[in-house]
Amino acid sequence: MILITVNHNSRDPPYKQIYDQIVYSISIGNLRKGDVIPPSRILAGTLDVNYHTVNKAYQQLRENGIISLSKRRRYVVTEGNRDTRSVDEFFLKEEEIIDDAIARGLRDQEIIEAVKKILTARSKKRYGD
Repeated sequence: MILITVNHNSRDPPYKQIYDQIVYSISIGNLRKGDVIPPSRILAGTLDVNYHTVNKAYQQLRENGIISLSKRRRYVVTEGNRDTRSVDEFFLKEEEIIDDAIARGLRDQEIIEAVKKILTARSKKRYGD
């Protein structure tokens, strides 16, 4: 079972929050290939968001091959954990990158802005915004 929440005060739209949380749950192993995720109407009711919001997140998950709609009309995780590295290993690598940036003379704010720029570009590419 996964826990999905929507922060209505977030800068990210609810559908992106849902999408990202499902992808994250897969990446850390909380969701595995073959697991069923809640129907969009039920999740929408639980999160107090519009059905179309959840549907948009699910549609993008389907387009990216992360989930599929089974013959029984259930959403199923089709993509297992793509990267077997643990989350801790990921952050270790990020620390090395940050240390390298600092060694090259970049200030904290410059590093933060560079990461934001990369994430914004990736988000536009992924979501088409």
